Amino acid sequence: MKPCHFLLCTKRSENNSSVLLKLKEDLEAAGFIYDETNPDLFLVVGGDGTLMRVLHEHKMRGRYILINSGHLGFYSDYSLDEIEEFRNDLLSKDPVVEPIPIFSLFFNGTEHPFVNDVSLQTGNTCFLRVSLNGEVLTEARGNGIVIASPIGTTGYLTSLGAPVITSPLDIYQYSLIAPCYNRLYPNPIRKAIIKGRDVLKVEVLRGPVDVYVDGGRKPNYKAASYSFQHHRNTTVTFLHLKNKSYTSRLRENISGLSGEEN
Repeated sequence: MKPCHFLLCTKRSENNSSVLLKLKEDLEAAGFIYDETNPDLFLVVGGDGTLMRVLHEHKMRGRYILINSGHLGFYSDYSLDEIEEFRNDLLSKDPVVEPIPIFSLFFNGTEHPFVNDVSLQTGNTCFLRVSLNGEVLTEARGNGIVIASPIGTTGYLTSLGAPVITSPLDIYQYSLIAPCYNRLYPNPIRKAIIKGRDVLKVEVLRGPVDVYVDGGRKPNYKAASYSFQHHRNTTVTFLHLKNKSYTSRLRENISGLSGEEN
């Protein structure tokens, strides 16, 4: 990879200072410039949660590589134990570019990007109305709703029984969290897959909800309604130094299989 301005970002609860200092020195010796103000390349050491935090802190500008020191590291090609291999590959290989679509959350006249998912949830119960392109789709009482991009379907949405999207389609989906089924709410539409350009609106009719964007709680995101949409041409750039297919990432990280099964 050609030298560029870079920044090392770490998991807040970890101290890998000696390992990262050596990586920083090696890259600087190869012509890379450490830049805390306007980096082009973010080397993120942590897990998927750390990656999401860094994306939002830097407004999804620049390019991102994840080195896994967390639990899953879905987007990583290397663990922290493979830092020397990573350094050698970074200096000698051209990276594979993976553009990741950015979705938008709207409320109170403001727009907020997300990559994985947004959850509106409560420990009690809330009453939600879900509309699509201005038409009411369903109403439900339950613990909330999760709205996820295609790559976000491997996270919270999976635990709610929603399907995993295996290719970068221009769609997103939602799933209700523990909806009530009784004579008052007999048949809520629990899950749906939505075209990216279509606008999904969630109104909170009763009961407060907490808002989580890409895993981070947003206590100031209070509103009576929230809308969602995908802007087709807006992406964030992930880089890979190993040419893994999305299917292989799913197989290894979700199914736990190390290789193809016959």
